[in-house]
Parts: sequence; structure tokens; C-alpha cells
Amino acid sequence: MSQEPSLQSHLRAQFQLAFGAPHRTVGHDDQWQLDCEGNVALNVLVNGSPEQPSVWVFAAHDALTGVYGKAIMTKDDVPEIIRHIQKRLDLPLPVETP
Repeated sequence: MSQEPSLQSHLRAQFQLAFGAPHRTVGHDDQWQLDCEGNVALNVLVNGSPEQPSVWVFAAHDALTGVYGKAIMTKDDVPEIIRHIQKRLDLPLPVETP
């Protein structure tokens, strides 16, 4: 019987599908620098706590919501945070394959 992937590994896999490989990994933390139209739009940090990972989104150009953080409690939280990031980048949603 195969073991279900941890919440942390699920989160990492889904982020890599949506945004590609992280630009930097330090310990259990992954960081993406997401560009939009040639400019750095967002920096995203996935805190790799195995029990309860969290995602931080930093946008220096956005004075209203420059920093956004979300604790990932269940696998259902993952598509929600990906949609939040894609909306801020105004990117199309990824195509899911069966």
C-alpha cells in the first residue's frame, strides 16, 4: 500500500506545476520570483514545515496588500493560494490533466 504524500510534498508539487521549479531552496523552504511583463511582480516563499506549511506572497509595488500569508491546513487550500497568486499576476489557470 502506498503512503499518501505529505501536505508539504503536495504543496511543492502543485506549486511546481503552476510556477515551475523554485528559484531558490534553502533547507525546507522554497522561493519563487515571479515576473510579469519583464518586471518582478511577486516573490513567493513556501515555508516547508512538514506539519503545517505556509505560503507568503510579497509584492513590493503593492502598498495595499504588499504581504499576504496563508497557513496551508488541508490539500484544498493549495488551489486557493495558487489562484490567489495567479490572479495577482493576471496569469491563466493551469490546464489540469487527468
